[in-house]
Amino acid sequence: MGQGIYHYFGYDLSFEERTEEISRAGFESTMLWWGDEDFIPLSKAEQIDCVRRAGLVVENVHAPYAHTWKLWSKDPQTAAEAQMEYCRYIDECERYQIPMMVMHGIPQEPIEDDGQGFESFAKILAHAKAAEVLLAIENTIEDPRFDRLLSDLIPEGIKWCYDSSHDWIYSQSPTRLLSTYGKALACLHLSDNDGQFDRHWLPGKGLVSFQRIQELLKSQDFDGQWSLEVFPQEVKGSADEFLTEARKRLTWVMEGDGHESEFSKG
Repeated sequence: MGQGIYHYFGYDLSFEERTEEISRAGFESTMLWWGDEDFIPLSKAEQIDCVRRAGLVVENVHAPYAHTWKLWSKDPQTAAEAQMEYCRYIDECERYQIPMMVMHGIPQEPIEDDGQGFESFAKILAHAKAAEVLLAIENTIEDPRFDRLLSDLIPEGIKWCYDSSHDWIYSQSPTRLLSTYGKALACLHLSDNDGQFDRHWLPGKGLVSFQRIQELLKSQDFDGQWSLEVFPQEVKGSADEFLTEARKRLTWVMEGDGHESEFSKG
């Protein structure tokens, strides 16, 4: 059980500079975006090499979510093409020895075909198991189909990623998923918000009850990385100062003592 942070945390830095800042701040691991966009002037192989040379572990990669809706499409060809896309990302994880891929389970767009969606995730999971890559689906909007994905596929080996900010924005009963499926939890996206938008604030600034989260994680014997997905809404100070504060807040969450948010103080 160590401390990690998503690789992008704001600030105008190169990939190499960002990686060094994370390592210098004392984090043990990071999480990478795994799209095919060219806004990072390094290949995926070069990104992995850079992170590992800095002494960091690649905890997981996050697959793009723009095509999640296609997995639930009523058109079999559209769904099959999306399945192939996500299986390709899994193949890359196997190639670069990345232990886990995170992807969204439920899209923001309307779902067209429940049966097609469940079949899509079953096929992607089978591909991940063959590649010995953990597949973790992330909670986004509240939808009973996310529960069904977990209840149907946990016995087959699927895992999930808990996003605290999504939980507090979209859930009628925050932490219900942790209480229900905590034993299948593989990774965390910890951040705070004001209950309105996915602010990606540091823990303690908003409404999220990190005491409840910490207590549930400990009671469920969670032994994975405690990882942040945060960046400042307004850049103030240096990246080093932000990351130092981020590690301080993350330690505060992990220890679980004296939790009181800045937001609740008014």
